[in-house]
Amino acid sequence: MNLTENEFKQLTYISAGTFGAVSHNDTTAFKRYHTLVKTHSDFGYQLISNPCLKPHPIKFQLVKYLNKKLRYTDLNYERLYIDQKFCGICYPYYEGKILYELQQLPFIEKENIVKQLLRNAEELSTNNIYPLDYKLDNIIYTNTGQVKIIDLDDPLTKYRFIKHPNLFNESMITLTNTIIHFLNSNYNHSYYFLSKYLTHKKQIHDLRESITYQKLKNYLNIHRLNNCFLIIQPMDFSYKDISFIKAMINKLDVKVIVLDSQSISFETLEQFVIHLNQEGISIFDVIPESNHIFDNYINNYNTSEYYWLDHNKNISKQKIKSR
Repeated sequence: MNLTENEFKQLTYISAGTFGAVSHNDTTAFKRYHTLVKTHSDFGYQLISNPCLKPHPIKFQLVKYLNKKLRYTDLNYERLYIDQKFCGICYPYYEGKILYELQQLPFIEKENIVKQLLRNAEELSTNNIYPLDYKLDNIIYTNTGQVKIIDLDDPLTKYRFIKHPNLFNESMITLTNTIIHFLNSNYNHSYYFLSKYLTHKKQIHDLRESITYQKLKNYLNIHRLNNCFLIIQPMDFSYKDISFIKAMINKLDVKVIVLDSQSISFETLEQFVIHLNQEGISIFDVIPESNHIFDNYINNYNTSEYYWLDHNKNISKQKIKSR
């Protein structure tokens, strides 16, 4: 598509990102690439020429081919020229809101959005498309109730002819971070820790566990199961009690939740979770100590009671307030 500079100035501005700024005319979105972009270097940040302004011709051919195969994500990108000079892309404009603006939705509504997101993301990776920059700003929930993944034109999305396991894993890490952030943002709990734990534990102490779509679906579906949890506080826990804890987990058929106390450091919490995992005790979640946040959050897991382990190795059943 070719516009004049004056025609481009008449468009409605939306926002700007790393590689370009986006405007629209109610039917089409126009992404005009920045001339220069920031990049890391040994001396901090430096400005370099925007790589998007030198698109590889095979990429556009591949995108055009893949767009015909996709049901849920639009890749019908068209080159944007302003005064006959290539400067960006244009694609369909979706009326709606980015997920960042929808963080206060009721949990069940956010859950339905995530189910769509997982379906769309799985379709992309099945076709060897690997977004490396999943985040709340790059996902739109349209006014017609559809999830659309955007910003798939820049170098942070990789297109391959064959499957690429390393790119898949990298893409899944950012997708997992985004889902955890979106689902749990209502309660301001330490999702940042859970995110780090779930996605990077394979890099710590030789713990190897890949992220899969099924695991993400299981994480989502856990909210619909009849769950039972054992709450462990790091300050009340003795490593001499490992065998006792394992026996209680088997006897009560519970999932373990670690309580994130303000009295301990992030490093202490991290080492505590790593040690339990090495001992064969799988941690389902990490949530904050605050009573109000705790009750709201654990209610999302479809349970009204839980077991509490104190420093005397006493197990007590607790009830929480209903929503």
